[in-house]
Amino acid sequence: MNHDPAHARFTGCLCALIVGGLLCASPCIAQDSAGKFDPDPMLRRAHMLFDSGQMLESIALYEDIARMSADPDYTVYCYVRVADVLALFLDQRELALTYYDKVIREYPGNWNLANAYFNSAMLLFAEHRYEDATKRFQRYLELFPEARKTATARYMIERMQKETPGPAPVPGVDKTPMPEAEPMVRVLLITADSLQLEFPHSVVMHAASGRRDKLAPGTYRLRVLDGGVSMEGRGLGEEVSFDAGPHGFAHAGRSYAGEAVVSVQGGSMTLINRLPMEQYLEGVVPSEMPPSFAPAALRAQAVAARTFAWRIVTRTREAGKPYDLSAGMMDQAYLGMGVANVATQDAVRLTRGQVLLYHDAPAFTAFHAHSGGVLEDDAAVWSANMPYLKVADDERSEDYKSLDWEYRIAPSELARLLKRNGFSLSRVEGLRVDGRSTSGRIAEVAVTTDDGVLHIRGNSFRLLVGPARMRSLLCDVSRDEDGQFVFNGRGYGHGVGMSQWGAQAMAYAGKDYKDILSTYYPGTTLRALYN
Repeated sequence: MNHDPAHARFTGCLCALIVGGLLCASPCIAQDSAGKFDPDPMLRRAHMLFDSGQMLESIALYEDIARMSADPDYTVYCYVRVADVLALFLDQRELALTYYDKVIREYPGNWNLANAYFNSAMLLFAEHRYEDATKRFQRYLELFPEARKTATARYMIERMQKETPGPAPVPGVDKTPMPEAEPMVRVLLITADSLQLEFPHSVVMHAASGRRDKLAPGTYRLRVLDGGVSMEGRGLGEEVSFDAGPHGFAHAGRSYAGEAVVSVQGGSMTLINRLPMEQYLEGVVPSEMPPSFAPAALRAQAVAARTFAWRIVTRTREAGKPYDLSAGMMDQAYLGMGVANVATQDAVRLTRGQVLLYHDAPAFTAFHAHSGGVLEDDAAVWSANMPYLKVADDERSEDYKSLDWEYRIAPSELARLLKRNGFSLSRVEGLRVDGRSTSGRIAEVAVTTDDGVLHIRGNSFRLLVGPARMRSLLCDVSRDEDGQFVFNGRGYGHGVGMSQWGAQAMAYAGKDYKDILSTYYPGTTLRALYN
């Protein structure tokens, strides 16, 4: 545990500065992109992944855009985004510095380098490399004298001139202060122009305008009006919250515990559910794992889900993001009240407050449905390298339940999906596997088109086709007599971290949830954050 309050203040400052840039700064990207690949569709998707909290998936797309775009403005912008996410959300500081240094070295003078200079200087400071940090801040001031963070850069230079470097932290690890009580979680339920909320009991409404009312039970309609929230024709300001007490509220046929917070963001309304962590998990565990699974598997899922949520919460709160996680599959599925049973509630209750730590920081507890018999290294899927997410045999998943699948797609349909994602072509003529990872999964595909050959990384191709169709990259590709491309594979998901069916297999064999967690996240430590 880190007890250095100065370090804690710095970490929050770093997060706010860099993520503030990620959320608010308009990228300096030219509208007329050179080359035959239009990065904008994929860039919008990458932004959506980042905003919803799916950090690893977002940096994979940012890196693909940087690699495939012929426009250096896109390349620099996306590599800087990769570095920012690696540094702040994945504790990969050294890898982030590698990306910052790459664009500074290879694209001198590019107008998107301001964040690369400033953010890398902040990271160098965090690593107690004061001399390097000072030089980087000074170069930032020379190249970007009108940038909005120049005052901060000057302050940091003055501060380092007065301070004596202390002991350097563990490379790549940002220790996270432990919470003193159960944290609150903010879950994005929907973004819409209008929405309808139902309250089974009376509710207290707090509006940004200062208005405070007690509302009778019933159904209320809200919409955007003059840049604010309007309810039944009454203007309530930019944000309004409804404290529904223990009875909660309902939206679109689902019930939710805690508060409903409605705000206007960019001309649309966001509906956010604010509630305690453990109540949130009661809606997550049965949404992510079948409630019929064994108690030990459900408890392992509860710990993994809590760790994932806490990791995101600790990195978004100081950044000023309006929510922590989304309710859909982009983060971890959350279906609110009414989906839990006694077994899933017990799984949450009997592991209350427990998370997995790696060097006193929350582990990245990736999980998937079925490994197909072998786990994947996270570095083969995403631009990250967690020591506890490596290739390993997982025969227990395949032995307990074989999950074979087949997917067929016509060349015309594949061409449509590629064009929708910014690729310039009229037709697809061929498809082949162009490399595999150590685990045997597809690392890259080569798509032959009328406009040349496209080389696309395996995970990006799977996302492009649809992860529910191409269920995993542990597959072979052939062509049938009708000319369709045929994918035959096994497993479901990216294969990184805990296999849920493998957890069920271990539980069925008599292992407890601690055994399951230590098997799928070796080297991590289980600890209770709060009682």
